Amino acid sequence: MFFKIKQPNSVAENYDVYYRHGTESIYNKRFEKHLKTPIMEDLLIHKIIKKSILKSKSKIIKILDHGCGDGRFNFLFEKIAKKYSNIKFEIISYDISRVGFQIMSENLLEDKYKFTKINGVLKKYNHYKDGNFAYNIGSFKKDNLSFKLVHGSEHDDPKYTKKFTKNVNITMSMFGVFCNMPYRKNRITTLKFFNQITTDSIIVTVVTPKIFQKEANAYTLMKKHGLNLGDAIEEGDFYYAINNAEFSADSVRNQEPVLNFGHGYTSFELKDYAKESGLLENSEIFINTVKFPTRFTSRIQSYIDMLLVKFLNKFFPCGFWDKHVHYLGLIVSK
Repeated sequence: MFFKIKQPNSVAENYDVYYRHGTESIYNKRFEKHLKTPIMEDLLIHKIIKKSILKSKSKIIKILDHGCGDGRFNFLFEKIAKKYSNIKFEIISYDISRVGFQIMSENLLEDKYKFTKINGVLKKYNHYKDGNFAYNIGSFKKDNLSFKLVHGSEHDDPKYTKKFTKNVNITMSMFGVFCNMPYRKNRITTLKFFNQITTDSIIVTVVTPKIFQKEANAYTLMKKHGLNLGDAIEEGDFYYAINNAEFSADSVRNQEPVLNFGHGYTSFELKDYAKESGLLENSEIFINTVKFPTRFTSRIQSYIDMLLVKFLNKFFPCGFWDKHVHYLGLIVSK
């Protein structure tokens, strides 16, 4: 028997709940600090930034961090900026969550970054209904590293975002951000946009159907009975719930679960996306993690996973991956 199910909020609203309450948020309780960026992602980002530094004739490296959240990669950018102190790093931090940006801004100010207001601070957050725009909230700068915060919508037309990004050396959309973007046409349009603005490297990471197999199967059954939720209407779409009680402190346990939109990718589907977006040439599809990290994953387990990833990437064809790993990636070298 199927019961009446509440329609989910927009992706942006769900992420606001996801990041709310700072250190006690679902996001921060779900992942320990060292697991917010899987080791393979750290290594790949280091590698492509070093490549851009060697390739670039200028002393400025511009990076679009698409789906930056509350700044999960900021500590890594800081580490790289200190290593290459003669290079100026400009990070364009794009996200749809105002709460994520609020937390990121507070953290940057606490770390003594200087804030510069650009085009006025966004006062009205009504993009859930209006869609199709992006705002430059402002920038934060310290030493040779700066962050420009661009707040958008899950249905942004890239032409609105382009005026804030222009050309960048590197575009990265990590931690499965693309899996929470509704509609194939939007994902293809976004990849084409990445291709237009990026001069050196593009890297995108996504989850496979394996990690949400139970949720995907349950949602498929619901659709057979005519029950569709929100934006999950295409093949491979589903919704999954994250319950606060499992992760968060007593003060926030009574909140409703976050019901997130998801899309699981196979390696072949990822290849089709690259082809349709004009990214197939000089592209590579790879395993990012065999098992998605959780708060119970130790650092040693993360390193073992990294070694296993390197072995599988080297010796097994991509079709084998889909049934056995959680996390895939697409990297494009231009």
